[in-house]
Amino acid sequence: MRFRISKYAFLIALAGIIIVIVLKNTGSGQFFFSWMAGIPNHDKIGHFILMGGLSFLAVGTFVPSSKKPLQTTLLIIVLLFVGTGLEEISQIWVKNRTFSGWDYLCDFAGITCMAIVAHAMIHPRVATSSRS
Repeated sequence: MRFRISKYAFLIALAGIIIVIVLKNTGSGQFFFSWMAGIPNHDKIGHFILMGGLSFLAVGTFVPSSKKPLQTTLLIIVLLFVGTGLEEISQIWVKNRTFSGWDYLCDFAGITCMAIVAHAMIHPRVATSSRS
């Protein structure tokens, strides 16, 4: 059975991340984000999970139908890395936000790790042993 994720799951996750970004940028999502304040490193964990989840869904959506699965996975990683980089850099000019290289590193770690997991689920390597 092949692993595949619906494009709707990916689009819903992407829309959710965009909503989170808008709420953070406008400062209007405090009611939503305040419950996480007591969790140590909640911001870094959130970056890893959100962007890693999006990466997982993107690979699971687009790679199964690709004729070049490895190149598609790498392209997804690069596109998400550039997109998160632009979003992180844009925070320099947003009043309610702060640029953080650590956030960007957590984004990249989540993107890369979860892309690898999804790619491995799509194209599992079967270990064969030839014992005499």
